[in-house]
Amino acid sequence: MLSPRGFNTFSMAISFQRLYPILKQFERHHFSALTTTLINRASTATPYSAANGGIQFVSIEPGKNTCRATNASHAEEFWVDDDRELPLIVGIGINYGQGPQCTSFPSFQPWMPSIIDFAPEMRRAADGAMAAYRRNAVEWTSSATKTGPRASHVPHLSAGDDYILVATNFCPFITLKQWGRHSSSQSKALLSAWPSALHLDALYKLIGGDVDLWMAHGINHWKEFDLWRARLSISNWMKTYNLSGLGSANMAKAKLKNHPLYR
Repeated sequence: MLSPRGFNTFSMAISFQRLYPILKQFERHHFSALTTTLINRASTATPYSAANGGIQFVSIEPGKNTCRATNASHAEEFWVDDDRELPLIVGIGINYGQGPQCTSFPSFQPWMPSIIDFAPEMRRAADGAMAAYRRNAVEWTSSATKTGPRASHVPHLSAGDDYILVATNFCPFITLKQWGRHSSSQSKALLSAWPSALHLDALYKLIGGDVDLWMAHGINHWKEFDLWRARLSISNWMKTYNLSGLGSANMAKAKLKNHPLYR
């Protein structure tokens, strides 16, 4: 139920200890499905000129107070069992990142050795977006703004509160350059090679009941997010700048300019 300030309280919670193996299996399953699908299409013209050979469907960042081992040799050892029940926020962007071409290409490989990632820039930007919402909830949810509502049924999270942060994207392919630096035809080819509904719908079915907030980040991809959330009747969502260092900088600039959403 909405509070007088326009927030929902967090009604769901899940532990990192329970969620991590679920998403780890999800990543493995979809990587296998994608590579099998692409092998079966090998006779068609390749649409992968923008791809570097890496694939990433999801990543998970534990709560910020999760203990981390100091003598770990790889990412999966950088956490200690965390059974705290925490809110869950899922960020949806366009793709996980960029990098030089993998030596295995044109065969595809997992981009990271683990789905566990510690990305302070993403959490910092998510915190900034939610702080802006706390200051200006009416503007964020108003249908009278130029672009329509930018949020709906956002749960209340006080500054400093902890949560689990999951990242996923419309496109699982890692690209050679930033997404916007590739041509429109290259981008469309990647999105067509593996339609986002194949994994996003499955992710929603798998963990949607535990997600407190879906955050679409990157203004060029809001339309696709709106179509997806409307089709699945998702009501707890927010659209914001990229959840990155650049996104945080854009939020800071918007605040300085007294933008109605960020002031």
